[in-house]
Amino acid sequence: MQTADVVVIGAGINGAAIAYNLAKRGLKNVVLVEKHLLASGGTGRSAAFLRQHYSNEELVRMAKRSVEIFRNFDDMIGGDCGYVQCGWVFLVPEGVAEAFMGNVAMQQRLGVDTREISKEELKELEPRVNLADVDRICYEKTTGYANPHDSTYCYVQRFRELGGTLMHMTPVQGLMIENGAVKGVRTSRGDIATGVVINAAGPWAHIVGQWAGLDVPIQVTRETEIILETADVDGPPRLAFSDMAKAIYYRPDGGTRTLLGRGFPKPYEFVDPDHFKDQADIDFLDDMSRRFIERFPG
Repeated sequence: MQTADVVVIGAGINGAAIAYNLAKRGLKNVVLVEKHLLASGGTGRSAAFLRQHYSNEELVRMAKRSVEIFRNFDDMIGGDCGYVQCGWVFLVPEGVAEAFMGNVAMQQRLGVDTREISKEELKELEPRVNLADVDRICYEKTTGYANPHDSTYCYVQRFRELGGTLMHMTPVQGLMIENGAVKGVRTSRGDIATGVVINAAGPWAHIVGQWAGLDVPIQVTRETEIILETADVDGPPRLAFSDMAKAIYYRPDGGTRTLLGRGFPKPYEFVDPDHFKDQADIDFLDDMSRRFIERFPG
């Protein structure tokens, strides 16, 4: 039977980064198991925003460290993660200024490079944006977005160079439990004896939890993002935007396209991660396009 010091289930960005860091810290027999291909779940469908604006201090600290890594990815990890430092902007409507300013103050206290800017300052960065319904604006100059596939691939490459083992196209079928303790992992390619299993299965994490007799309280929702071809209107937005006023988010996707998705608040469609509609609804396309055009009427 194959053995491992640690088995990581799921080769999205979380599983890949965990496996790499375990190997970097000296563990010689780490196995990363993936049911399909790298970043084939939620990671590969991510908008991959890198921002630090959160209301929870722990999330801010984690996001700040992540930005440091992705800005210096080749030096710290190795390879090209596709990071684009276009800057990130948060557009805030009326009625939430107190919470907004409290969050910005907390982030600045934690060392985040963030500040409130005026509408005039944003217009200098992006002259095409319509700010009629915007009350306050937050700006992070050093953030932007990455390529989720490239980022995952780089982590896995470094993990393998450090002696780690990747088993892709290998569905996990269960855990081996004895006297309440994990003793191994059952896969489509045979069992792996191990005393440590890390659950990085994303939308399937609750299933892995059930095998261990644990309730992982997650709900899986269908999210939709669309790509707009914006080459004929002077290109995509020059920055990444979280637009609370329009309840959308958007960022450049290369030199000619714009990635667009629905922000909060929004309705949730709970789905089975193995069986859901993976195409955008017409109503969603119309609604998101209308909101985006209101923000960028040109």
